[in-house]
Amino acid sequence: MYIRQEERQRLLVQRFLFLLVLYISVISGIWLVIVAKEKPHELCNSCNELCEPRPELCSPCDELCKLHPMPTATRDADSFANEGDGLFYDDISTGDIFFAEGRVLKAISVYQQAIDLNPNNDLPYSRQAQLLVYHGAIGQALIQAEKAVLLNPTNPDNLATYCWALDWEGHYGKALQTCQCALEFEPNHVLSYAYLTEIYTDISIWDKATEMGEMALSLDPNHPDVQHNMGYLFQRQAQYEQATEHYEQAISLKPNQAWYYQSAGRNYFLWGKYDEAIKRFRRAIRLAPVNALNYDRLGWTYYSDGDPFRAIDALEQGIQADPYYARTWGRLATIYFQRQNYEQAINIFPKAIAVSEYEFLSKVRNIEITIQIQGKFGTERLPILRGQFERDVLNQSDTLSTDLTFVEMTRRDSFAKLPDNCADEIVYQIKNPDVEINISQEAMFTQVFSQSNGTATLDMISKTLTLDLTNIPSMAGIPYEVQLNYQHNKSEIVGYVIPHKSKRLNTVIAIPDKNRAPLEYYYTLGLVYTYLNPPECESAIPWLIKAVNKEPAAYNPAWHGFNTCPTNDIPLTPTATIEEP
Repeated sequence: MYIRQEERQRLLVQRFLFLLVLYISVISGIWLVIVAKEKPHELCNSCNELCEPRPELCSPCDELCKLHPMPTATRDADSFANEGDGLFYDDISTGDIFFAEGRVLKAISVYQQAIDLNPNNDLPYSRQAQLLVYHGAIGQALIQAEKAVLLNPTNPDNLATYCWALDWEGHYGKALQTCQCALEFEPNHVLSYAYLTEIYTDISIWDKATEMGEMALSLDPNHPDVQHNMGYLFQRQAQYEQATEHYEQAISLKPNQAWYYQSAGRNYFLWGKYDEAIKRFRRAIRLAPVNALNYDRLGWTYYSDGDPFRAIDALEQGIQADPYYARTWGRLATIYFQRQNYEQAINIFPKAIAVSEYEFLSKVRNIEITIQIQGKFGTERLPILRGQFERDVLNQSDTLSTDLTFVEMTRRDSFAKLPDNCADEIVYQIKNPDVEINISQEAMFTQVFSQSNGTATLDMISKTLTLDLTNIPSMAGIPYEVQLNYQHNKSEIVGYVIPHKSKRLNTVIAIPDKNRAPLEYYYTLGLVYTYLNPPECESAIPWLIKAVNKEPAAYNPAWHGFNTCPTNDIPLTPTATIEEP
């Protein structure tokens, strides 16, 4: 067979390389045997150096290194402490980098690692609280911000972050007090002025909001939160062009923060510039792909711009990203209803209502077990046990649990020593409930209930609350009241319980539906059934009744549904909203 010159040369080169590799392998084998006998630890070191770039080279050393383990130096306690400090600040720096890159959940996770390494350092609590607000986990943000303040109450950054979390929780008075306290320790604290701008905007005190915003701009016009909150101030006053300038400036200063794109998109939407809004919402989704709010706003922008198909697609993607965000379900159902796709509307509206109930329960903040007493201003409920629900935003669960502990009875008498500074007052408010009792009551309740404790578990799917209490005395047949407290100062009494004579209580309380979804979900679902041909009144009436029970005023569209599907289970006429003089 004829072989061309070029092919012959190629074969010769291949043979040479094969022989060379074989020769190197033999020499390496001889070297391994020699070193394995004389210096096994050097061999393991060599393997370790090779492992990272070439993992396949590590396997020949495995058995040898097991037989000859590397000697380890004895370490003193200080070396471990120094290593821990190094890891702690490494985590802080890494979290800051992730935040700058817009990877909020990753940053939250790394800050948590820092907390686990050093739970007595306030820095990671404060940093994590900021990101939790950005992420929308306001309850957990408030918890972490409180911990930062308790650890270092005079730090203005901690106070400002706590102020911001209080604002988002709807505690505007406490928020103002806290930011103003931060300014007492650092009069030119930029974030405090930025957050005060937002708070005064939330409560519509425009002159103070403008004053705080201008002060923040004079101190640091290159801080993205300063620019963002000035944009928010202008947006709330419908000055969309001025708001856009500040929002876009915030984006340019921190281009990887989804929050700024979300706010800018909202502003463009209100301004009627849908194309620009869509661009901003799409960018926010790329930066925060698990945040359903961005999909919700993108979908509604598409629909407002006359593109229902892209709107439906965006909303369905939002449901996949977070199936427990109720408004996405509600808007998807509304689009189907308005397009007269009644079958899909009937399928989706009940899901929107069910998710709304879940979403409301997920905003629970704490639980209180109270008992009736004769207080300073008459009959009052005194909290005996209290527990704070915490949510892990990185590992979402359908159940929330908390330990119930005795509420320390702390009185503040008129002659008590005044706090040394505003931070002491804030710490006092965090630690102590607002309870007015006299000296004898304080002694009695401390003696009777100080050993009481237990657990509470809230299942948001089955809507049940499981209580397991010990050392809880039966007070002559007087029931204990079980109260859940939610975001924005909302609360509800979910049941009354009486312990056994053995001072034990183990019970499950069913939390009733309270029609917590938006009113339009109920009346629209009821009306959908009336629009079918023929009308399905048996299905329509229960939803229409829920709608009028939630809002009996004459403007409720549910009343129109009773023209098609009359029933005797409701009042004949709607409730008047204006009385004649």
